[in-house]
Amino acid sequence: FFLSVCQGKMDDYTNYTEDEEYMGMPPEEREELLKSRRMKKIISVVLLAVICIALIASIIGIVIIVNVNSDSAKGPSNPAASATPTNTPSNSISLAASSSASPSPSAGMNADNKNVNINYYKNAEVHPFNVEDLTRTDRIGEPVTSPDDTMVAFTRYVYNPETNVTSTTLWIRSIQSNDTYRQLTPFGWGISESNPCWSPDSKTVLFISNRDASSVYYPGSSYQVWQINVDGDLNLPTVLSDYPMDVTALMCSNTGIQYAFAANVIPGNSLEDSAAIIAAKESESVRA
Repeated sequence: FFLSVCQGKMDDYTNYTEDEEYMGMPPEEREELLKSRRMKKIISVVLLAVICIALIASIIGIVIIVNVNSDSAKGPSNPAASATPTNTPSNSISLAASSSASPSPSAGMNADNKNVNINYYKNAEVHPFNVEDLTRTDRIGEPVTSPDDTMVAFTRYVYNPETNVTSTTLWIRSIQSNDTYRQLTPFGWGISESNPCWSPDSKTVLFISNRDASSVYYPGSSYQVWQINVDGDLNLPTVLSDYPMDVTALMCSNTGIQYAFAANVIPGNSLEDSAAIIAAKESESVRA
């Protein structure tokens, strides 16, 4: 019956046959016959649609079950990352804000499992791109070319789905050669860096970071202006500012003597006054 419907061989059921035209059937009976045939046709089409939908849903369910079983059979490998070498930082830019060199704690601090996603994909089976892949993908952003057009600095964002922590650090690459990417600032979970800009001599990069001034491998409590020398291997950054409010944007001058920055302040108030007003309101809300 359904095969005949699929093949288009089913009777119309909305008209009389030639024999029925001459059977002398009363008009009332003819109308009832037509209604009955129309209803049969509607029911047939609905049943066919339900069967097709059920078949498609079954196929999708089988595919999902197969993918879930495949994903559960594999497990990520997360060996601890090797320690990162450090060098003594050198300042090559003179700025209005006073700078103080950061101490040099062990490079292995707060860097465990920094290659968690790289190691995961070394052992993962081939599979369609999914939501987990989207979250595990490292991302680069904010590329800035040096004034001498030889290098580009950019940020690298890493997310660890197992501990729900992130890290955004600065990297660098030569434009004139096929050198591999080179990490500019030390890795650390919870570190967030942005707005890189170059000194006029192309030897120093300024940026915004939430690193702790007393331990550069750990995040601190505020976002300040930092700088790092690009010569040599991995250097340690140095903090340039100690503002009472977070720095939200940064721009270097062409002279290398000053930098411009943005911060969220209360209109009509200085950085210090804004910080004091906000601290007082937070203290009142805590007491309440």
